[in-house]
Amino acid sequence: MTQDAPRADDLAATRTLAATLNNRAWDLIEQSMRSASEQGEMCDAAVASRHLWYIATGGAQGAPCIERLRGHHLVACAMAKAGRMSEASRAAQRATETEAALPQDAVMQFDRVMTMVTMHLASGARELDPNLNAAVGALDKDERAVANAVLVGS
Repeated sequence: MTQDAPRADDLAATRTLAATLNNRAWDLIEQSMRSASEQGEMCDAAVASRHLWYIATGGAQGAPCIERLRGHHLVACAMAKAGRMSEASRAAQRATETEAALPQDAVMQFDRVMTMVTMHLASGARELDPNLNAAVGALDKDERAVANAVLVGS
């Protein structure tokens, strides 16, 4: 039995839901305080978004792509913020592997910095590595604000 390829409208709906869950997870990650319920929602939204991007980008047959990289970033950050360090570490490692598999011109500087951020968060380190600090400082104002918001409390 062969499985039919997803229809275009199904893929569009999958992408829309993935983006919605992505945005909700990032909103929660960037909050300075979260309730226990919000912690669970943050982690669930991150994992669901990453999985939906996986489906929308070809599933097991799909090649590494920026959406998958960003999904790993999302899960690593959410899990680290929730104190689920082993899951954060696995997602950060997957981000590192995915980034390495992508063509260099497909990865923006912000994505490279976010991979560094996820590795930092997953390590549980309190002090920022000078290389990470310099990389965040080199981002444009809006991107720097995002990276700093994610790093707050780490």
